[in-house]
Amino acid sequence: MTNELQEEITKRDNKIELLSSAVANLTDRLDKQASVSTLRIETLEEQQKQLIKDLNQANISINFFLSKLSHVEQQLGLNVRDSQHFFKCHGTFVGHKGPVWSLCTAGDLLFSSSSDYTIKVWNLSETYEGPKTLTGHDGIVLTVCAKDHLLYSGASDKTIKIWNIKKLELQTSFIAHNDPVCTLAISNARLFSGSLRS
Repeated sequence: MTNELQEEITKRDNKIELLSSAVANLTDRLDKQASVSTLRIETLEEQQKQLIKDLNQANISINFFLSKLSHVEQQLGLNVRDSQHFFKCHGTFVGHKGPVWSLCTAGDLLFSSSSDYTIKVWNLSETYEGPKTLTGHDGIVLTVCAKDHLLYSGASDKTIKIWNIKKLELQTSFIAHNDPVCTLAISNARLFSGSLRS
């Protein structure tokens, strides 16, 4: 009887010791979590203070700008902040079968490049004629730019194509990069191209 009682006491002592260890471990973890949470709260409070400071500075800058703008408006007799005075939609062009990636103009012509592998040519004169379609790329036409009588296009097929704007015909084509041609720009009779890599 005494041995059984002793064994039962030993088992309970072991359970108590195990539970005490688990409680101590849990308490330690909670203390660490509380410390991390406190640190995060302090960091957030600092960020909030900085954000408020930045917003106040931005408000000061905006108010300064609005003050100067108001002064200019009074001198010119205009209301620059009335966007309807400057921006008004005159129409919407519909024609591509995919998203439009790039736009450029040359005289009365608007060129749009698209995921449908084409370039559309829109006449912006009073008649809004169009569109005409330029085909030849074997991939998404990501970029277009124009200079004088030439239109340049770059696509995911890695090529740059040069088109005659007056005839709306392809003049030449060449592989420009090992990856899609994403952007084009012209300066001082030089054509610059950008790709996903080199």
